[in-house]
Amino acid sequence: MQKIIMLGTGMGSTISLYNTCFAIQNDDEYFLIHTGGGYQYNRKSKKVGNRS
Repeated sequence: MQKIIMLGTGMGSTISLYNTCFAIQNDDEYFLIHTGGGYQYNRKSKKVGNRS
């Protein structure tokens, strides 16, 4: 069975953020994806004037 398991976002409400940590399961194998802190990227981008 294949599934995507959401592990966290860093915040409870993800208005301008995305899920940054999840795992893909394929039968008894797992692949972890962690892209780092989306919150920190957005906060720093807004400081310098980007609209990400």
